[in-house]
Amino acid sequence: NVLRRREVMLLFAACFCMTAAHGPLYIFFSIFLDDHAYSKTSIGILWSLGVLVEVFLFLYFPKILKFIKLEHIFMGSFAVATARFLMIAWGVKWPVLIVIAQILHAITFGAFHVAAMTYVHRHFQGQHQAKGQALFTSMTYGAGGTVGGLVAGALWEPIGAGWTFTLGALTAALGFVLLYANRTVIAGK
Repeated sequence: NVLRRREVMLLFAACFCMTAAHGPLYIFFSIFLDDHAYSKTSIGILWSLGVLVEVFLFLYFPKILKFIKLEHIFMGSFAVATARFLMIAWGVKWPVLIVIAQILHAITFGAFHVAAMTYVHRHFQGQHQAKGQALFTSMTYGAGGTVGGLVAGALWEPIGAGWTFTLGALTAALGFVLLYANRTVIAGK
């Protein structure tokens, strides 16, 4: 019954969009950088940088929440993802933009994940919490990640890398629109 509520469907749909938006990144980022003459070492460092800043975000998230509301972090993660994927799509020739894009992983994955799980736990309480988390993981990371990867794979050659990452950015923007339509629930009003 919880899953049938409009606000929960919009939440899951927005989160599906966010994980689908990451499809081109997870499938093709290393190949994309390699195609633009980034060394294997540089590519490894860029992936490590993304993980490192994500870990720092997880460590300091409770302190961040003292200054920024959860709903702003959540909606902001979608806006940042839109910008991040556009930076990757069209800024690959400027390594500083790619470094910034990888630093933003802390927001597009880390902050997004913490906020999303908080909202899932608010909607699926008590005996339903484990079910809610399983549904969230399956419907967003599982289905969203799969669809995002499959679409990126299908479009990579026909439309090119830049436009495939741009589609990822537009998918994150769609998630933002869904959250905006759901903002009173996200804000807890």
